[in-house]
Amino acid sequence: MPNGLNTQYLHVKGFDPAKLQTGIFEFLRKHQPGYAPTAAETSTRIINRLGSDPRVTDIRYMAYMLATACHEAKEIKKFSVPKVIKGKLALDPKTKQPVMVDRKLWEIFVPIDELGQGKGRPYFEPVKVEKITEGALITEKDGDQFKIRADLNRKVFKLTEGTGLTTDRKDGGSVSGGPVAIKYKDAAGDEHQYFGRGLVQLTWWFGYLQSSLAFGYGMDLLLDPEKVKNFEVAYDIMVQGMTTGGGYANGRKCSDYFSDVNTDYVKARAMINGSDKANDIASLALAFETLLTDARLP
Repeated sequence: MPNGLNTQYLHVKGFDPAKLQTGIFEFLRKHQPGYAPTAAETSTRIINRLGSDPRVTDIRYMAYMLATACHEAKEIKKFSVPKVIKGKLALDPKTKQPVMVDRKLWEIFVPIDELGQGKGRPYFEPVKVEKITEGALITEKDGDQFKIRADLNRKVFKLTEGTGLTTDRKDGGSVSGGPVAIKYKDAAGDEHQYFGRGLVQLTWWFGYLQSSLAFGYGMDLLLDPEKVKNFEVAYDIMVQGMTTGGGYANGRKCSDYFSDVNTDYVKARAMINGSDKANDIASLALAFETLLTDARLP
């Protein structure tokens, strides 16, 4: 049992399926209007995954992870659904089958690409990555180049050549839509973009590499960023970061915000993205806390 875990929030036995489904539909109705037909299924999948994960035995951890993923990993998609007129199902007069119509609805809890793929942000532009013996040679579109030595045993990397790389990348990346440097055109390696992907939206090549090493994926997520959209990989990244403080979380973890004496859903946003939308996500977390507590098996 994690240090400081308030037994009021302890969860080790799973959820009652009927109560869970009732709670999910109530949550969707109140907090995600216009949800897709797949929403109950994807919600159930991630909640049950958390419920069986030995790394996550505090309801508040689960609630905050769900709130984060609900905010970060949702997108509008077109779905074919039965037409309803004044609360009644519309039927085809000849076939007596439901009339189907296309609607744009919210799909949730599915690892996704960032809307617009980060266009206008300095991490939007492509990066060339060449795998070398000691790690990787990384060339940004504006010509900035970095040689990285990856230590797979210690799960960290070291910058051996290049300048302008900081922990938060404020002075890195390339100007969106800016010119392409000759060094970039001539550089070897595969071209990738490191916009937000997954359930917690990893960004920057630096963030992909840092998280890839920290969570035991070697350099895989740097070399193939699309892997972050695999549900199990995206789920593991979310949980590892928020329980250990590794990778993208920059040392911040759930136990910093949830203990015997403290529950702070607002400040917990610092694990992901400073204070952006912190109050909105805190409200979602409280709703998930209620849902999970009500459905928890005794």
